[in-house]
This record gives sequence, C-alpha cells and structure tokens, in this order.
Amino acid sequence: MESRYKIGIYFVGGLIILFILAVGIAQAHFFHKKTAAGAAVPVASDAVISPDSAATDTSIASDTAVIGTGQVSALSHVSIAPIITGQIAAVSVQEGQKVKKGQVLFSYDTADAKKSLRDAEVNVQNAAVNLRAVIAQNQSLQDDLALAVKSSYQDLLNSTIETLPVAVPIDLPAPTITGNYTLGKPGDIIITAYASINGISFTTSGLVTATGTVRAGAPEPLDSSGLFITFAAVDPLLTGTKWVIHIPNLKASNYLANYNKYQSTLRDVQKNTSTGSASAVALQAAQVTLQQSQNQLLDAQKTLNDTTITAPFDGIVTTMSVAPGQFSSTGSELATMASNKQDAMVLINENDIAKVKVGQKATLKFDAIDGLTLTGQVSEIDTAGTTSQGTTSYGVKISFLTQDPRVKIGMSTTATISIGQ
Repeated sequence: MESRYKIGIYFVGGLIILFILAVGIAQAHFFHKKTAAGAAVPVASDAVISPDSAATDTSIASDTAVIGTGQVSALSHVSIAPIITGQIAAVSVQEGQKVKKGQVLFSYDTADAKKSLRDAEVNVQNAAVNLRAVIAQNQSLQDDLALAVKSSYQDLLNSTIETLPVAVPIDLPAPTITGNYTLGKPGDIIITAYASINGISFTTSGLVTATGTVRAGAPEPLDSSGLFITFAAVDPLLTGTKWVIHIPNLKASNYLANYNKYQSTLRDVQKNTSTGSASAVALQAAQVTLQQSQNQLLDAQKTLNDTTITAPFDGIVTTMSVAPGQFSSTGSELATMASNKQDAMVLINENDIAKVKVGQKATLKFDAIDGLTLTGQVSEIDTAGTTSQGTTSYGVKISFLTQDPRVKIGMSTTATISIGQ
C-alpha cells in the first residue's frame, strides 16, 4: 500500500516536471520568432554596458565632429623692415603696444632726403625750361623754313614775267609787265584789247579778272595780282589783239635758277623736319631729360616718404629690435607686428583629415581660460602631413569668428570641428 502511494507521488511529480519543460520550450520558441521579426529586446535598467558597446558610441560621435589640438596665432604676422638705409630719428611705439593701421612706428632723419627732393625739383624746372627753349628754337626754324619755301616759290612764279601774243604774231610792241606776282599759284592771265567809248580798253581772264583803259606809257593794275601792264602806245591796231602771261614763265632766262633754288629749299625743309634731323634729335633729347628728371623727383619724394614707417594694419607690436639713433640698412628688421584678428592651427589625425572641409564651423576651448568657448571656421587645410612617433597629422587653420581679449597668441586650444554640416 505504501509503495503504491510513493509510486503515485513520483508519477505526479514527473508530470509537473514535464509540464514545466514544455512551457519553457514554448516560450523559447516564441521569443526566437519575435526577435527574428525585429522586435526590441528589453534590457534591465541596471545592465552593465560592455566595452564593445562603449566603442560603438565613440564611433557615432566621430561621424559628427573631429577634434584637434594646437595653438593660437595671429591672422597676419609681419616683419617691419625699411627700404632705405639711414639713422633712426624716432621710435614712436613700444613692444606690446596696440597700434592702428597707418600709425607712425619709426621716423628716419630726413635731411638728406629733403635735400635730394629740392635738387630733383630744381632739375625738373631746368629740364622744363630747356625743353621750352628747344621747342621755341624748332618753331623758329620751322618758321624760317616756311618763309624760305614761300619766298623761293614766289621767286619761281615771278621768273621774268612777260606778255606773249596768242595764236599769231602781232606786229605791235608787246605790253610790258611790272610789279610782283602775289597770288601764289600758277596759271595764265589772258589780256584782250577792244574798242570802247573811251578809246581802247582791255579785259583779263584766267588767274585774274580785270578791266582797264589803254593809256600810252601808263601802268594799269591787273586786279589784285600785284602785276601792272603798260602799253607803249594807243594804237587802233590793238583792237581785237590777245596776249597771254604764263605764271611761271618756263622760257625765262632765270626760271631754271629759281626752280633749283625752290627745290633746294624743299630739301632743307625735309632735312630739318625728319625724325633724324638735328632739331628732332634735340627735341627728343630735351623731352627725355625732362622725363628722367620727373622720375628722379618721384623717386626723391618716395624716399622722403619712406623715412616714415607706419603700421600696415591694426595690431600689436610683438617685438622691437632698434632704438633712436641707431643706423639700419635696407631690409633689416626693426620690429614685428601681429594683427588683432586671430586664428588657430590645430593638428588632425590622418584617419580624420578626409572628413574636414574648408568652411566647416568649429568651436574652440582654451586650457588657460576656463569656461571660454569661441566659434571659428576652417579656412585652410595643409596638403602635406607631418609624421611624429609613427603618427601622421595634418595642420588645419581655423579662423576665429568671435574674439576675446583674454586669448593670447601661443595659447593652447582644443578645436571641435563639426563635420556633419
């Protein structure tokens, strides 16, 4: 009886165990299906995050920002050096002093520069006077040559002016011509005699148009030509006769001499007005001398201006190398200056440099100034890296968008560059 009781208990216990196992298998199967379908697996709030999980969080952060360290520098840093040699008369600033663009930094002794400027001004005045004299001489020469040409041509046109019968010979004395032809152009004057109420008159055509009365031995003007005609007698045979005056008279005995003189004068004009003539060379030399003296004046003025050295931009004098009374030569450093505007040069690991682009925003913190954060922007990225202890880094310049007077050149800074923009 007792043994059958024990058997019953064991049987019931076995059933309970089988039931528990069945329930556990079913739950495990259900859990596996939910997970495969993408359901979130609950994690207890006090679960411990593994080191692998922590590494995953860091990689997410690196997708949005890159961090680099470096130092603050001036946006512009220059050496102040003279372009002249001389004695420094005054030093108007001190090391560490803030200055404005154009503010006087150094002054040199100006005695020699002022003397050179005065001499240059005198040289310009003398060169200008000389040029005006050469121009006047050339103008006088041109006037003389023009007058000579006019005179020689006038002589050519007045080569022994005489009257010749037209068409057929006339058995009468030819009228004589006196005076000096002044119209200045060649051609013919035709004279026609005719009967009139006054006796015998004449008319002209061609170069001049005139009328007159024939009077024995009395000169009659041929209009405004400067010539006069004189008939030997008042002879009825003159009626209907025609006479011609050739200007110039190619058959005159002095024509060839006058022609040669005229041509020679033209050659003189050509000789004295060509680019290689003495007058042209003298004019060019005077012009060059004036230009050279004007250039020397500009140089002298610049040298005087260079005796005063001013600040090239707003900034601070970082170093001072000279004192009043000292001599300095061209190019020797007198001082150094840094601009008020600052930037930072930070180093970025080679694994991150490809993520950094010009124009990306950055925030900067400073080891020496607690709680200060400034904003900046990537302005330059080095194309070549530097390797130290097996690690290659690239320089990245970050220009400050905000400034703080507490930030000094050379301070250490940490820049966080936003790469998700």
